[in-house]
Amino acid sequence: MATLLSYAWIVPVVFVIVFFALNVRLKPVCPSCGRRSTDRIKRPFLIKKILFFLPLLYMQCWFCHKKYYHLAIDKKSPKNKTGSLNAP
Repeated sequence: MATLLSYAWIVPVVFVIVFFALNVRLKPVCPSCGRRSTDRIKRPFLIKKILFFLPLLYMQCWFCHKKYYHLAIDKKSPKNKTGSLNAP
């Protein structure tokens, strides 16, 4: 029989999944009012230290002051050998 402690890892995993579902957006659009007028602000200490490997940006809406995370997965266009995007 499995003890209750063997299933203790489920609680933090569920917490992380719920946190991402409610607070993380793929576009920098406010989840409350839907506007793109947002500012980047400093991440909290624990999020910065625990989730350092994720490209999370902490954003705040100008109008409704809702704070949320933006997962910055931007695909940049590849540079050519000279390092310039417009070079022939």
